[in-house]
Amino acid sequence: MLAAGRALLRALASDAPQGRAWLLTHRYVTSAIAFYRSLGWRLISPLPGTDNDIAVFLSAEPPRPN
Repeated sequence: MLAAGRALLRALASDAPQGRAWLLTHRYVTSAIAFYRSLGWRLISPLPGTDNDIAVFLSAEPPRPN
């Protein structure tokens, strides 16, 4: 199951503009948050004044061409 999730996220990010994608999840789903982090997705700090249960991630940077 994890391999399928890994492949799905890679495919989605590869089709995103400049290889960067956003992902939203509930901040209490700690297993999902740990999974996204293990793949290099970065948890973005909430904007000041926002108080909700949404965790926002930005995909790992795509490899740069040589």
